[in-house]
Amino acid sequence: MYLIIDTSSKKSLIVKVSKNNFKKKVFGSDFDHSEKLLIEISKILKNKLNNLEGILVIAGPGSYTGLRVGIATSNALGYSLNLPIIEVNKLEWLAYLGTLNEKSRQICSILSARHKFVFAGRYEYSEGLLKQKGEFFVGNINELLELIKKPTLFIVEDIDILKEIISESILKKKLNSNFFNLKYINFYSEDSIKVLVDISLNKLKNNKKRQIVRPLYIQKPNITYSKKK
Repeated sequence: MYLIIDTSSKKSLIVKVSKNNFKKKVFGSDFDHSEKLLIEISKILKNKLNNLEGILVIAGPGSYTGLRVGIATSNALGYSLNLPIIEVNKLEWLAYLGTLNEKSRQICSILSARHKFVFAGRYEYSEGLLKQKGEFFVGNINELLELIKKPTLFIVEDIDILKEIISESILKKKLNSNFFNLKYINFYSEDSIKVLVDISLNKLKNNKKRQIVRPLYIQKPNITYSKKK
């Protein structure tokens, strides 16, 4: 039995994977991960922690506080139970969702970075392999589109703030022939979870060592210091 944890967004996602099936739980709102995560893990595993064989956690990008909660919980469980812990980049997960029914394609996966900024990863998919091209990106959509030089499939997180700034008409106008297609993805759909499970099991199969996972911060934290002396 395996456990998948994602606390990178407002809501939390945990998935229990056993044999050829999985059970998901989406819960919480407004970044209340620390209050509910351990409770929901206990419920979905039915207090059978000793049956776990490995843990996969979304390491980023996303909410600073949310990522720390999920990763700290995964590291603690992995250390105490001597389990392998594997990290998955959420942009990579999103890009894999774009490879369904594709044989070869340039892919750009996009997440919200708040305030109409985006996180993005550019990938090349061929013969079942996904290869990252260049560094991860954080900035506004116009800056990102300047980096697109080939016909590209855009895989975008399905939330309102991104639909406002990324549409088929906007991409066609900016990119002309370098626009291939646009898909919005709901991370909590059954198809999305199935892809995440497949990624997780493949990664766990190839790495059985226990390790410490660290958050992927593409954007530096904006720390506010107290004005009191």
